[in-house]
Amino acid sequence: MKHRNRTALLLLAAMLTASLAACGDSAGETTTTGDATQATETAAVTEPAEYTAPEVDYGGEAFTFYVYHYTGYTGSYKICAYDGITAEASNGDIINDAILKRNQVVESALNVKIDTFREGQGAQALINSILADDKAYDAALLEQQRLSSFLGDEGYLYDLRSMDTLNLDASWVNSSVNDTMTFLDRQYIMLSDICMYSMLSGGCLYFSKSLVDTNQLDDPYQMVYDGKWTIDNFIGLSKQVSADLNGDGVFDQNDSFGMNGSPTVMSMCIRSSDIGITDVSDITAPKLILDNEKTINVIDKLTGLLSNEQVNMQPDKFKKNAADDVWYDIVLPMFKNNQLLFTFNWVFYALELRDMDTDFGILPMPKYDETQSQYYSYLSDNWSEFLVVPSNNDNPAMTGNVINAMGYYSQQILYPEVINRTVMDKTIRDDAAADMLDLIFRNTKFDANDFFRWDDMALYYNIYDRSITKKSNLFASGFEKIGKSMQKKMENTMKIIANQ
Repeated sequence: MKHRNRTALLLLAAMLTASLAACGDSAGETTTTGDATQATETAAVTEPAEYTAPEVDYGGEAFTFYVYHYTGYTGSYKICAYDGITAEASNGDIINDAILKRNQVVESALNVKIDTFREGQGAQALINSILADDKAYDAALLEQQRLSSFLGDEGYLYDLRSMDTLNLDASWVNSSVNDTMTFLDRQYIMLSDICMYSMLSGGCLYFSKSLVDTNQLDDPYQMVYDGKWTIDNFIGLSKQVSADLNGDGVFDQNDSFGMNGSPTVMSMCIRSSDIGITDVSDITAPKLILDNEKTINVIDKLTGLLSNEQVNMQPDKFKKNAADDVWYDIVLPMFKNNQLLFTFNWVFYALELRDMDTDFGILPMPKYDETQSQYYSYLSDNWSEFLVVPSNNDNPAMTGNVINAMGYYSQQILYPEVINRTVMDKTIRDDAAADMLDLIFRNTKFDANDFFRWDDMALYYNIYDRSITKKSNLFASGFEKIGKSMQKKMENTMKIIANQ
């Protein structure tokens, strides 16, 4: 989102300090969010000039969000207890109660009833609803990797820029997504502070402060502040920690590694190096821009690091030792036990580290070199979510007002209220960590391919993976094979957009 004051910039740090408990109903069940009359018990909220509550009264009309709920992971990652909209009653859980309060304030202000439909099997129920024109859902939160199914010529989505009451320039709306996904003054997806999963799915690196101290390494935080947190320095630190702790000559889960990483690290570092995949600024002549010398250099560096089995603990090689999820069953315990200097993951992963006995830190992904002016972040395509409105929505004025209110009160209630009470709890343990979260959230960088998926994810799970496996940079030959297909798909998409 846009830059905020210190308290607001810590908004997601709040999430990481919440005491968590599973909540909500099973997939596919409609739920409500509590009695709107309880809103009178919530704290007063000061409204800046940016937001003025509209003089409307919707007579208690229901406003239903379609939300994808990560049921496949429930019972493992703590973030799966939530969907960002559903909260039935106060239960003492700080995230649940903040969601509930936000909903109640919106319900009271507009006289609406916020409902949710939780779907655990993807987005087909939403598509079916649109095709049946049953108007069951007023808005939807969809995970990033499912958006391409809605961005074709089927006319599934409402043009947000034609919604007169919707404020797309607000501080609780991500302007980078607006810029990336607006074509011919039409926009079908947005990222708002309503989207809790997106705010918790920024790519980052966690590091063990214990291993930094024990090995007398340079302070990674200071590197970030000095503008020296680069790929080269990241690799350099990683190589100083690996050790065969039990002396058996085999590097396994009983030993110490500089880091653990999968091919996704390449995607994250390409983005953090300020490298784009596509240029669609001119929809009549879209271009692929990933195939360049800078990209080759990044992949060279990361191939050397990630293929070194004595420095990088490769998760795929340890899957056979995991009961279910190698990241949860193997990587997480190793990091907690200070056997990994760095572990890459998403911001919500910090929720799993609250019981770590020794201190850890959090970092943005490294820059390409010291001449790069900013640190850039990449959102998980599996965990991030974005807001859309079904094309058969027949009350756009009400929808715009509800989305504005939900976004604003998410910014004012869901995040800062939690921060004020818990930001320096066990998860976010120092001021520097809050500064790092600021960098991660403020500088999220998007590409049109993130949403249209012209590459079918081949770049992430094929070329990069083979480069690591073969211990050789295979990008040039791999991209040549998929580049023509990507270019054709991209051109077809832009033609559809131009003719809509």
